[in-house]
Amino acid sequence: LTAIADPGAPTPAMATFTNAEHPVWQDNSPKEVVVFTTAVCRECFAVEKIIQVVQRMYAGLRVTRHDLLTREGLARNEVLSRRFGLDEAYQATAPTVFMASGSLAGPEITFFSFEELARRSDEGSIPLSVSAEELKTAEGFIEARRKAYAWRTIAKGGLTQGLSPCLMAALLLLLRYLSRAGRTGPSI
Repeated sequence: LTAIADPGAPTPAMATFTNAEHPVWQDNSPKEVVVFTTAVCRECFAVEKIIQVVQRMYAGLRVTRHDLLTREGLARNEVLSRRFGLDEAYQATAPTVFMASGSLAGPEITFFSFEELARRSDEGSIPLSVSAEELKTAEGFIEARRKAYAWRTIAKGGLTQGLSPCLMAALLLLLRYLSRAGRTGPSI
């Protein structure tokens, strides 16, 4: 691994590192990223690995992590999701990543998209800090959204999903197997 100063780099903090055939950029300029995860999210573990790799490339990358299952984490996510215009389908979902240059959520978080977001973060101007007043307003939005979900709608959705075609097919196959095995009535 050999370090070579790059006179054409945009900032003096950048240098090119050569490793056999593949050049790797090292950027030491400060960059901030806010990540929302949960402890039970499989995709969040993959995003953590991506962050570790990108932190090697961008030494100035400061990562702030928030748990989406906490009240404060959910409120911060609400504020930043609205500020960045995040699609409603991805609001309050994990993992979600915010940088000054934009946001990534769910399946759109890949190494390449994250690295691109980090590279463009110097161009971005959307603030990542959240005030106490914004948090309070966000909690109001969250509560209003929670109340908008009528219990009947939730119960109907649960019942509909519970009786899925796959489940019905599996039950029919089981009954057919048991009937062919010579089992009837009480012996089933």
